Amino acid sequence: MTLPLTNVLQRGTSRTLSDAVTDALREAIVSGRLQPGEALLQAKLADDLGVSRVPIREALRVLAGERLVEMRAHRGATVARLSLEELDETYSIVWTLGKASAARGVPRLNDEDLIEMRGLMQALRRSGKYTPVEWYRINVAFHRRVLLAAKWPYVVRIVDDCRRNIGRYVTVPSLFVEHVDEWVERNQTFLAACEARDPHAAVAALEVMQTLSVSQVRAYLEEQKAAANG
Repeated sequence: MTLPLTNVLQRGTSRTLSDAVTDALREAIVSGRLQPGEALLQAKLADDLGVSRVPIREALRVLAGERLVEMRAHRGATVARLSLEELDETYSIVWTLGKASAARGVPRLNDEDLIEMRGLMQALRRSGKYTPVEWYRINVAFHRRVLLAAKWPYVVRIVDDCRRNIGRYVTVPSLFVEHVDEWVERNQTFLAACEARDPHAAVAALEVMQTLSVSQVRAYLEEQKAAANG
C-alpha cells in the first residue's frame, strides 16, 4: 500500500514532515485502509512514505496518544482494535460536551454560522456522492459550528480528538449505508433547533442522536464480536 504523503505535504508549507506522516497514517486508519489489529511495521511504512523511520516513530507516538495505535513493548505497533468500552467512553465525552456546548452556543449562532450549517446539511443529504469518511467529515464540520459558537476552545480540542477516533466506528461501509438516511434526518432536526436558536430543542435533538446512534453502532460491534467468536 502506498500512503498519500505527497497530498498531505501539499496542504500547507509550514507543516513538518512528522505532522504530514501523522496525518497520512491517521487518514489510512480512519478510512480503513489500515485495518484494526494490523501491524504497523516502521520499515515498511517508511518505505511506503519515502521517509526515514524517525518521523514514523514520532507519528506512531502521537497516534497512540489518540488511541488509534497500540504500542506494546517488544511487540511493536498495531492499529488499535475497535472496542465497545472505548466506544462508550468516547461517545460519552462527545455527547456530554456537545450538549453543554449546544446549550451555550445555539443562542450565539449568527447568520453566517447558519448559512454554513445549511450548506453542510445540503451536502449531508447527498450522501451518495461521498465516501463514508468524506460524509463523516462534513458531519463533523456541521456540528463543529455550534462548538465554535460556544467559544470554549478547550472543549473544541477535546471533541475534535474524540471525533477523530469515533470516525472509525461510523464509517464502516455496511453500517454507514444502513443508517445514513436516519443520521441525516436527525441532523435536520438539530438544524431546525439551531435556526430557531432554541437551545433546549437542540439539546433534545442531540439526546435522541446519542441514544439511537450509540445503540446502532454498539449493535454492529456486538454482531461482529459474536461472529468472530463463532
